[in-house]
Amino acid sequence: HVLVRRWKTKGFEELLRRLHDVDEAYPFSVAWLDTLNENMRGIVQGGRWETSEDTYVPKRKRITVPSRWRVSLVRTTLVRMFNASWYHMHARGLGQEHRIHLDDFFHPLDGIDGWNKLYGSGGPIQYQCVVPFGSEKVLFEMLRETQSRKMPSLLTVLKHFGPRQSEGLLSFPMPGTTLTLDFPCLGEPLFRMLEQFDASVLSVGGRIYPAKDSRMSATTFRFMQSQLDRFLSMRDTQCQSAFARRVGI
Repeated sequence: HVLVRRWKTKGFEELLRRLHDVDEAYPFSVAWLDTLNENMRGIVQGGRWETSEDTYVPKRKRITVPSRWRVSLVRTTLVRMFNASWYHMHARGLGQEHRIHLDDFFHPLDGIDGWNKLYGSGGPIQYQCVVPFGSEKVLFEMLRETQSRKMPSLLTVLKHFGPRQSEGLLSFPMPGTTLTLDFPCLGEPLFRMLEQFDASVLSVGGRIYPAKDSRMSATTFRFMQSQLDRFLSMRDTQCQSAFARRVGI
């Protein structure tokens, strides 16, 4: 089990401040943001392990999306309704710790069996980036851009990466704030916006998450990988992936 405490926030700056405070008090922290709300209301959660097994808390019951679902529900009105439901559901029991199943804390979307089908036959496009601490204005501008272009993100999540430096040569995490956005696959208009996001992230020394990427350019990938040459010197050239071919490595 995980002991969880939640706080409501109003506005992007308040959410960042609360997330920082929760980092200090809890080993796990995560923030959800309603980007379609004018004030960008949010919920910040802090969690810690509960070792007592006196009371077993079951997982939430799953909701199942029909296997033949083909129509995307990710439209502005429906996302607004989803966000309102998510906000009020997670705003219960504010200010006090309560016990939940660990899967409901770490994998909340898994409570919807086949959640990816909600995006329609094109599936979801998830965009995740990280920017150094102090550069979060870039993330706020990206969120405003999704509003102005009427491209709603079904689930918008922020987290902090700590100061520990990864030993991986092509590792994504770095000290800073990471933002995750989920979109339906809307084709070129979406891809053009994400290319703009790439440029904004790189301009402040940030990174885009390669493991979740399906459209990053070779130029973008090379620009953000300071240890790429060292990696290539040790790489088995007979082993290659579709991603490697796309980014030219």
